[in-house]
Amino acid sequence: MLNYLYCLDENYNFQALNSINSLLEQSSEKINLYIIHKSSSGFKEILRKIPNFNQIESLKIYDFQNNKTSFPDLEGAHVSEATYYRMFIDEYLTDEVDYLTYLDSDIICLNDPTQMIKHEIDKMKKENTPLGAKTEGTRDNSPELFQQLGLKNDNHFNAGMIIIDFQKWKSNYTKDILLRTMDERKDKIIYWDQDILNIVFDDNYTKIDGNLNYNHSVFTNININSADFSKIVFMHYSGKSKPWGLDNILNDNSNYYQESFRKLGMGKYHIVFDGRYKTLLNFVKILLTLKFLKMEYSTRYVAGSFKSLFK
Repeated sequence: MLNYLYCLDENYNFQALNSINSLLEQSSEKINLYIIHKSSSGFKEILRKIPNFNQIESLKIYDFQNNKTSFPDLEGAHVSEATYYRMFIDEYLTDEVDYLTYLDSDIICLNDPTQMIKHEIDKMKKENTPLGAKTEGTRDNSPELFQQLGLKNDNHFNAGMIIIDFQKWKSNYTKDILLRTMDERKDKIIYWDQDILNIVFDDNYTKIDGNLNYNHSVFTNININSADFSKIVFMHYSGKSKPWGLDNILNDNSNYYQESFRKLGMGKYHIVFDGRYKTLLNFVKILLTLKFLKMEYSTRYVAGSFKSLFK
């Protein structure tokens, strides 16, 4: 049975619900689910209401307990300290866990991941690697990043979806190495714990199928045809602009997220106002140009947008 991990805070409760429900809907087998949360009381309440909750064989939710560690480069970022929580998994998960698939909360599951993840785990065993991840860049196309992070080898990975050999993680004292590296290199990192993970593992990972971490921007002007769509397992809305953003929902590429969200029965749109003046101006333009009338649920969008503005 596959094990999955999410790490989040209350600002990502609904995104995580959407991601988890899509995972459960698509998975052909029941799963074990682990969640490390900054403050889980409200999340526990709504998690049990999701339509596919019965697909969870075992559920463990932990409140993050380490309040002494200072996490770098978070001021003004679109991520919170919860992105670093996975570095502490050996403080929460038990020895029964062998392999663990971590997913960011901005990932939507589009097709059954079960057999593909099992295949990648088999590759990891053959290659004797501690991680499985999608290569995001190489020394040739990102020389400045490689130089800044001091990477010795030729590939670095996106950490939004990774498969972890948890037994290796523990036996190699990975948490201690990550924390020491974070302290030593905090002035060098750009992409938070992803950079720390890349510094520590430095190309020592199995290169997994890109459809397990299909990076997709709300601004990508690419229509995914049905053949490609059937291959994508995890669609990852990486980057700062998100499909729940008040002024991003009109982008066609936000539809995958919003259609998935409707299956939760919590409304037609998940809308979040980020507090920026530029976002507010964009919303006013949407109203004045009547662009919102093209939407399937236009009145729900307007009502939900105003509600998000006054939250």
